[in-house]
Amino acid sequence: MRVISGTAKGITLEAPRGSLVRPTLDRVKETIFNVIAKAVNGANALDLFAGTGQLGIEALSREANACVFVERSGQVVKILKSNLEKTSLAGNAHILKCDVFEALNILKAGENKFDIVFADPPYAGNFFKKTNLLKSGLLCDIMTRNSLFIVEHIKELAIDPGGGFELRRKLDFGQTGVSVLKRKYDE
Repeated sequence: MRVISGTAKGITLEAPRGSLVRPTLDRVKETIFNVIAKAVNGANALDLFAGTGQLGIEALSREANACVFVERSGQVVKILKSNLEKTSLAGNAHILKCDVFEALNILKAGENKFDIVFADPPYAGNFFKKTNLLKSGLLCDIMTRNSLFIVEHIKELAIDPGGGFELRRKLDFGQTGVSVLKRKYDE
């Protein structure tokens, strides 16, 4: 697992042993960033279920303005902090050590608005579908007008974008699916 491009290109990122996190494969990450390349420079990013931080770190390495990382595991947050230091990107990062819904409420209460939101929730038990993350309204409240929501999920899961999003692209890699959604506004 390494940074693919940008200022931290080639730096290897740490990951915990065992099943605490499921890091995004380099080829999946590279494809995601090829698809969203024009949106990254100068963007404010949010990395939900951040784990080792590799999606947010990749965005920062490619000149995103800033990134907020949300991870609830203390053990994984230590690795995330180490990865940010190792890549010299910690100055543009902020970590929230809490549950994703708690973090979304914290961010909603502030003035935070994000251009790109990454989510790589646990696959187990169909977490994404059960939590109804897209339909909670919390994401829409913290996203800018033309923002992107990139979610990694099991390939078989059909993402229902609901009223606030439109599906722009679905990518499949073995058992992994990635859906790229755009924030939709009523004109």
